[in-house]
Amino acid sequence: MAKQVRIAVFAATALLLGGCQTAFNLVGVAKPLSAGEARAYNGSYQGDISQVAATGPGCPKEHGEGVIMVGDGVLWYAYNPVTLFTSPVSYDGTIDAVSGTSHMTGRIVGDHLEATVKSPACQTQISMDYILNHS
Repeated sequence: MAKQVRIAVFAATALLLGGCQTAFNLVGVAKPLSAGEARAYNGSYQGDISQVAATGPGCPKEHGEGVIMVGDGVLWYAYNPVTLFTSPVSYDGTIDAVSGTSHMTGRIVGDHLEATVKSPACQTQISMDYILNHS
C-alpha cells in the first residue's frame, strides 16, 4: 500500500508540475503519443458516476458527480483513496487502465467520455463531458 501511495503522490506531482512528456500507466510504459494526439483529448471531464454493482465495502457511493483529467494525452482518475488510474489515451480515444485489482475501460468520442470501472467488489459506470482545456 505504501508503494501505491508513493506512486499516487508521484503522479499527482507530475500532473501539477505540467504533466508528463511520455504516456504511461501504473502497469508499464506505453508508446508516446505525438504532440497532436496528446493534445486532442487534454482537459477536464465532469459528469456522472453511477454504481452498477456492489458486493463489498469500498465502492463509491451509488450516484455522484466527479472529474477526470487528461494532460499530455494521459488520463488521471482517483477512483477511491487507494486506486489511481493513469492511462494513455490512444489516438482513437480508447482508455484501458489497471490499478491493483481494478480495471478501467472506456473511450472519449468528441467531447464525451464513457467508461466502466470493474473491481472484485464493485462495478461503476462513468459518463462525463468535456468542460475545460487546461493545456
